[in-house]
Amino acid sequence: MASFDEASAVDPYDPDPHHKAGIALVRAERYSEAIEHYEQVEQLAPGWFNVRSDLWLAEQLATGRLPHGLFLALYFVENGRDPDEQKLQMTDGILRKSQLPVAHLLRGEILLRLKRRPEAAEVFQAGLDLDPEPDIRSRLKANLATVTNDPSLKSKLIEEAQEPGGNIMAATLAKILHRQNV
Repeated sequence: MASFDEASAVDPYDPDPHHKAGIALVRAERYSEAIEHYEQVEQLAPGWFNVRSDLWLAEQLATGRLPHGLFLALYFVENGRDPDEQKLQMTDGILRKSQLPVAHLLRGEILLRLKRRPEAAEVFQAGLDLDPEPDIRSRLKANLATVTNDPSLKSKLIEEAQEPGGNIMAATLAKILHRQNV
């Protein structure tokens, strides 16, 4: 934490040390402090990386709606070095315990990497059906837009993935998809 504090002191406008501090604090089960750092990131750079969904996860952990073990499983699926087939099994376990939209997102992304597009589309749609928070919703919509064969659905998803309050990278992907469709 001292290194993150030092980096923030060197450049108080850089959101990265706050984001990394938030991740470290969540992993250490210091949720309220993590929330403060994530909120600082959102102030400095609205939508930085995945800060909005990270903030939502920290809030869920802080209120006890999400167990820490489930968060760790999500974290290792997203950031671990295990082969995708193993990560797929991990997402199955997560989804057996909780129908978290973020788990659907991660599972769908793994399926895309494995070139299992129809399955990925089903998983992205299942995540959307759970009415996720805006960051995850925009990421699910942008990913679903990449795999759907329905032109009207694709157009709708591209537009909705760009709505304010979502994930900036998802909005960027949606803009690229829009340009490819025009």
